[in-house]
Amino acid sequence: ALILRSTVALRTDETKQASREACSVLISCLENTTSLKDKVVLAAISAISSIPKTVMREISHRTGLSGIALAYCVVSVRQVDPSRRDQMRLAKSLQVLMRHLLTLLTSSDACAMLHLPSSVLSTDDVEFLYTWMVDQEDDVESTAFASFATALKEQTSLTTDVALEQKFTSRAMAKLKGSPGRDNVADNELAVDHNDADEDEEEEI
Repeated sequence: ALILRSTVALRTDETKQASREACSVLISCLENTTSLKDKVVLAAISAISSIPKTVMREISHRTGLSGIALAYCVVSVRQVDPSRRDQMRLAKSLQVLMRHLLTLLTSSDACAMLHLPSSVLSTDDVEFLYTWMVDQEDDVESTAFASFATALKEQTSLTTDVALEQKFTSRAMAKLKGSPGRDNVADNELAVDHNDADEDEEEEI
């Protein structure tokens, strides 16, 4: 994980790929919280949280690693037994990471999350996430809701109805009204984003 916290992480295509692979290994710990010792999962959470935002955004571009990590956090939090103190400690750490990941989330990350197999992420998990995001109040910005609203317009592996998309859209717009100056940011998330496609074409030339 050391490479992920250094300037080397994005220096070349090779180091970028190595960084993506390192991050994927950390995310696999979130995927397997029930079979790993808590201290291993907590170490992975700490490592992911310590990745500089510029690095995480770059390695998540096209791979959606931030969205995938968020998905496993949600699933793991929902599996926690509230009667067990050790599991509640883990759930608290997972939720701190969820807030962090939501500050990085793009519509591409949200799409990657929603395209996970329904056996991994269910519609109930997404409904849980929406309610949880609302409960966080000012800790979750309008852009995070807008990213999911945009992603839900795309085809996903989940069986969702229009109501869920409308919930995210309505919440994004409601938070905008209380966040002057952020209208353009969220509007860009809610619009169809062609920038990623344009960047892909330029890099392929």
